[in-house]
Amino acid sequence: MTLPTSGAIGLTDVMNELRVSNPGRAYPIGLGDADVLALAGKSAPPLSLSDLYGKSSQLPLTATATGQDNSYSSVTAGGNATASGTVTPAGGSGGYTYAWTVVSNTGSATVGALNGASVGISKTFSKNTDGSARVVFNVTVTDSQGHTATVSNVAVTVEWFSNL
Repeated sequence: MTLPTSGAIGLTDVMNELRVSNPGRAYPIGLGDADVLALAGKSAPPLSLSDLYGKSSQLPLTATATGQDNSYSSVTAGGNATASGTVTPAGGSGGYTYAWTVVSNTGSATVGALNGASVGISKTFSKNTDGSARVVFNVTVTDSQGHTATVSNVAVTVEWFSNL
């Protein structure tokens, strides 16, 4: 939740944004309280309610992603080469959903489900062959309040060699 960007703001709105409970007191916070000052981005009073326009106590949603690069030997047998990409969200309001999109698929790898925190690729290879498959993804993370963070160009690669 974010405080309004204009209009009236009251201490009840600030309490709700900071998730301050109200057990029996009308306003258990004040404009000089450390958490209210921090929300406004100030280190000391004076502070007015208008300094809180558009402020949010939630950390912004961010995401980082990594892709594997796995190597296999095809000397003794063929097999199935697999690797995965993983996205890790931070901040936001939890309850994340994930949407992966394929940017490119060099080597025609099989791509797994595109709706979790991880996505996998696989490619079957034959004995005594060399080859590779590389899939590049973009992934968008959405939190429970609709905020999004996108990581672009997450590369996931498998390769196999007859001389390993």
